[in-house]
Amino acid sequence: MISQKLREEQTTAKTITLKLKTTDFISCTRTKTLDIGTGVAYKIYESSSALLKNWLNEDSRKIRLIGISTAKFAPFSVEGQKIQLLEADKTKN
Repeated sequence: MISQKLREEQTTAKTITLKLKTTDFISCTRTKTLDIGTGVAYKIYESSSALLKNWLNEDSRKIRLIGISTAKFAPFSVEGQKIQLLEADKTKN
């Protein structure tokens, strides 16, 4: 849904934020800033998954809620998105 919204607005995001709420209602936020802005769903998933894995390695509390958001927006670049899609295809194979 995030990548679809970015495409609709013809923009990309450089910052991916993962927000977690634990079962004891403590909020935790982790952020990753990419070198190149993206609107590619796979890149957003890859970044947020890495943030989640890192958090799970640091903390054993159970998670109640997970949210993902983006920031640091820039105009959409066809070339930039093509490069990211090609990279995503390489990592899948």
